[in-house]
Amino acid sequence: MKILSNFKDYYDIGLSYGIDENILYIRKKEFIDKSNNDIKNIMSYIPNRIPYGGYISRTCSTMDIQFNSYDVISFCGKLFPVINMSYVEDESIEKNCYNINHMDRFIKKHNFKFYKDTWIQREKNYHWGKNKTTYRCMRENFEKYYNSFLDINESMLFKFHHELDCPIFIVGNVHVPDDCTVNNKRGITKNPCLKDFNFAKEMDPYTAFQELSMFISGVLGGQTPKMIEIDDKTRLEKHGFDKKTSFRNM
Repeated sequence: MKILSNFKDYYDIGLSYGIDENILYIRKKEFIDKSNNDIKNIMSYIPNRIPYGGYISRTCSTMDIQFNSYDVISFCGKLFPVINMSYVEDESIEKNCYNINHMDRFIKKHNFKFYKDTWIQREKNYHWGKNKTTYRCMRENFEKYYNSFLDINESMLFKFHHELDCPIFIVGNVHVPDDCTVNNKRGITKNPCLKDFNFAKEMDPYTAFQELSMFISGVLGGQTPKMIEIDDKTRLEKHGFDKKTSFRNM
């Protein structure tokens, strides 16, 4: 696979095994705002809401654990939900969590009190207008969010990749420094840099490179630039034929 791009990603190491000129990946990063009508079907089909209290921004800065952003990476027709968390006292300590176990370990390590009293502690949940009270914990709601991706139809994802004409896209927010309000600018990022999301812990670079090569050649058709149609006269002249000197006119 040959990659045309103005940035490097973690799986580029796969190029060291050789380049197949017939498979071309034009890796141009592009953001499409959620207000664009062309992507509304994708935004509505792929889950992008956190069950606990709606959007994740409502739980920001809770008990020294900050939920910064939530995104969904669609890589070659497979979905990888990722939630970025950090420790309020030291924002350099952060983690991209691809499953509920990642969240468990991060919270338990950096704030055991929050883990014990809030994360796994069941709370009463009153349903107004109904004589019903249920109990839930924050962890169960995030686990429900991760599990919601298990029933996504793969053929629909292939359709979205075709519409966007790219092997990788992210449904999520534009990351703005020092701003945990993630509802303002959400949409789709085409051809993102996966190393920014620590994607290597979900897929090693060689496997990622191979998956991309097969997906681009098999599903997207190689991303080969469109051929320019040339008329017969120009084609003949290009190959050295001329009407005045050609043996056909002698």
